[in-house]
Amino acid sequence: MAKLFATHGAKVIIADIQDERGHSICKEFPTISYVHCDVTKESDIENAINDVISKHGKLDIMFNNAEIIMPVQNTSALELEKRHFEKVFDLCLELGEYGIRVNCVSPFLISTPLLGDAMGSVVAEEAVAEWVAAAANLKGTVAETDDIVEAVFFLGSDESKYMSGLNMVVDGGYSKVNLMITMAMRGVRF
Repeated sequence: MAKLFATHGAKVIIADIQDERGHSICKEFPTISYVHCDVTKESDIENAINDVISKHGKLDIMFNNAEIIMPVQNTSALELEKRHFEKVFDLCLELGEYGIRVNCVSPFLISTPLLGDAMGSVVAEEAVAEWVAAAANLKGTVAETDDIVEAVFFLGSDESKYMSGLNMVVDGGYSKVNLMITMAMRGVRF
């Protein structure tokens, strides 16, 4: 993500807990800097924003991403999806009066090391990719990280200047054929 924005001339600050990876990217791209930030700690978030302001004078685009695979216990998929989406759209309503756009990108499964770990460490990354491709609706192609990166880049660009409160689904049509996901999305208030 940071690399694409930097390639297009953006001054990027990565705020993350993966210090080694963050510093590694900074070496590759001189317009990218890194600050340690645990988003569960308000002081870390304040520090990261202050770092952006002190280095660049303002914050134009903020992208929050977490690749998580979590067990869902005692909660229906319908209720889980609805709660998470409502938070995004509540934020959209709250920040719109300040000209701040809030959008969401909802990807399908992408073969990553974390997904492989969640499926069991004995499963090879290629096997995970095959499983994801078999489960996908859109045949002949598979979702790649770059597909999500491009969607986020679009939402951060001027081309989407009048888009806010959008859930951009990048799933190759999976949510249209998977009844549970479709039901969850219909239950969301817009």
